[in-house]
Amino acid sequence: MTARKQIFAWIVLTWMFVTIVAYYIFHKPISIDQVLLMGKSVWGIVVASSVILAGAAIGRLLFSRLLQGFTPRSIVLLALEAGLGLGTLSLVWLLVGLIGGFETILAWAVLIVIGFGARHQILGWCRDMVVVIIKVIPNTRTETCLAAFVFFMIIVALLSALAPTSAWDALLYHLTGPKANIASGRLEINPWLPETGYPQGLEMLYTWVILLGSSRAAGVLHWFFGFLTLLLVWQWGEELVDSETGWLGCAILVSATTFTTMMGKAYVDVATILFTALGIAAIKHWRDTELDAALVVCGFSAGFAFGTKYTGVVIGIGLAVLIAIAQPRRVMRNLMVFGVPAIVVSTPWLFKNALLAGNPTYPFFFNGLGWDSIRADWFSQLGTGLLYSAPLKLIAAPLIMTIVGKEGIETWHATFGPLFIMLVPLIAIRWKHHTCRTWLRDALIFFIVLYLIWLYGAAVSRLMIQPRFLFPALPPLAVLSAMAYGSLRSLENTSFAIHRVSGFIIALVLFLTAFRFGIDMLQRQDLPVLTGALSEEDYLYHRLGWHYAAVQKIGDLPDGSRVLFLFEPRSYYCPSHRCLPDGILDIWYHARRQGGTAASMAQDWREENVSHVLFYALGAQTLREAGKDPFTEEDWVELDRLQSNQLKLVENFGDVYMLYELPPR
Repeated sequence: MTARKQIFAWIVLTWMFVTIVAYYIFHKPISIDQVLLMGKSVWGIVVASSVILAGAAIGRLLFSRLLQGFTPRSIVLLALEAGLGLGTLSLVWLLVGLIGGFETILAWAVLIVIGFGARHQILGWCRDMVVVIIKVIPNTRTETCLAAFVFFMIIVALLSALAPTSAWDALLYHLTGPKANIASGRLEINPWLPETGYPQGLEMLYTWVILLGSSRAAGVLHWFFGFLTLLLVWQWGEELVDSETGWLGCAILVSATTFTTMMGKAYVDVATILFTALGIAAIKHWRDTELDAALVVCGFSAGFAFGTKYTGVVIGIGLAVLIAIAQPRRVMRNLMVFGVPAIVVSTPWLFKNALLAGNPTYPFFFNGLGWDSIRADWFSQLGTGLLYSAPLKLIAAPLIMTIVGKEGIETWHATFGPLFIMLVPLIAIRWKHHTCRTWLRDALIFFIVLYLIWLYGAAVSRLMIQPRFLFPALPPLAVLSAMAYGSLRSLENTSFAIHRVSGFIIALVLFLTAFRFGIDMLQRQDLPVLTGALSEEDYLYHRLGWHYAAVQKIGDLPDGSRVLFLFEPRSYYCPSHRCLPDGILDIWYHARRQGGTAASMAQDWREENVSHVLFYALGAQTLREAGKDPFTEEDWVELDRLQSNQLKLVENFGDVYMLYELPPR
């Protein structure tokens, strides 16, 4: 090329560059605000991934001897390493919280030390996970369709996990507790929020990721527990039958949309489900090898399930039943091998409550910090269950919870989808011809144990009529359901292809489930906020409505203000230590049962330095109209007196919330 052509080429390139730059100065393809919003999502993934890899490395380091009998580079081994490692780190952060070490610099120091000191374990775990993912890739058209459904569902759940938190229980205590702990620098139990006395295994990890700079990472972390659970379901199906059964089992599990929805929230339920699945996987390995190490692993899984949620004790009971049935003559010895590690990793949470609240099982069974018999009766509401209101529903509970149950409603608060109840009974077809009857029997027995305990709770208290307590049993039931579908091939004849017809029905259910799940995502506006097309504030106004407006107003109150909530338990977006939430909706009930009047309660609140009251009028109205809670008409009349005579209205938020000032006496 001649010098003249080179000069001309540079002139052309310069002209193109100047034109493009000038154009996009006035036509910005993306704003700085959008970059920052998308950056929050990316940072959430980075922080969550870092904590997950740290957990996997700790699991590989500490439990390598116990896990050496498991198949190398298997899904079960990788899930056990990650699950047990994250459970161990939750205990580490429990200790840090008790000694007042919730500081950002320490959070980064722990992550960096693990990252550097266990870098070989991290790289090894990542390499093994890549091998596993390659193994899971579908091979047939049917598997590809099932995988596409599963992939769509979990990606939608991940998008939800990355969005600013708006889920009820996250705003109530799963994230509110960690936020308050960080503000004080130590682990606390808030008597206004008794749920902070629950075991907080996952909340400790949430505290860690928030200290690392991303509250959104909490949802991603919870999503990862669901991802590992699905890998285990695929592994079971593939080992027991084939890869297609594994993918169908995964599809059936995510079609229970409460499971998939919970994956996208900063909750703890899916972590409990994973620890349950790890315990069942350990029992399967123990049955195959009779290695005591597998029982120890099962015990750790049960203990970490309890450390995630009090109902994890039911998981331990179910696993103990399976162990006892497997070897009746050695039951005491086996239960000891299982029980000791379970107790070791469960006890720290009881010690935490005894130390901070004066009751190891706070807020249950005994009194403690801010707790008495009145609050205990309110919280349990014994005598209000189905046994007293609709005993026939106890008999038809499985059908009712499947047909009527829906995420967000008051009583049957979970969506199972129709596939479980449709397919599980069909496992009886050609039962004797199944080569894995022992595993199938264990899956059924485990579900029956959980179901009977749940049924008792639902019988005595309406607060226990929450079918999602049964979700820890769904992973093995999903595999069982997939195998039941496979059994239908034995019923086919030349005139009627029952297997193909039922396959079409399953495909229709999966399509409708995906369609509804996608529509829900669009209505939530998750994508606009993640791409920056919608601001975080506008998203929260869209999702939380007047609640967000009210707590934003509280943030504008003068320094030193202290706001008492009435009939509103959520306080996450409220400035730390400024708000006193109505954690179990009993503030008014408790005061009235103690003989309080509007005047005496107002004076008591003044003595506690309360300056304002946020009244959730719609919540109180709902309770009043339902007539199910033990309020009397005089209680409501006295509430009206409080608003009329003792409080001064500051702002009315659409007749949904009322912010009052509590004037000095």
